[in-house]
Amino acid sequence: MGLFMRWMSRTFDARPSINQCIGFVAYTATPFFVAGVAGLYPGRWLAVAVLGCASVYSTFLLFAGLPTFMRVRKEDGLLFAASAWAVGLLVLVTMLVSMILLWLNVLNPQYLRLPITG
Repeated sequence: MGLFMRWMSRTFDARPSINQCIGFVAYTATPFFVAGVAGLYPGRWLAVAVLGCASVYSTFLLFAGLPTFMRVRKEDGLLFAASAWAVGLLVLVTMLVSMILLWLNVLNPQYLRLPITG
């Protein structure tokens, strides 16, 4: 994602370094890292609610911080942020599909039903 941000910055006058772009992406994704603490409690709806709040806050950070980070107008920043959000979603879906394919084709899980004794 940081490399994508750097590649997209060529369109504008801002020239952030790759490290700055990776830092901005990490800053934007921090709510998801913090929301991982909710996984310690085994409640599904709590995890869904916390991840929903984290995604809203992360999206807010992206849309509010990107125009300042790239030193562009708000209108250009909105388009740039929407593009970055879409690429992030595409990366997430690609990772999920690759993990599912790895799990089903390479790891090949076999579920055993053990008899209850007792």
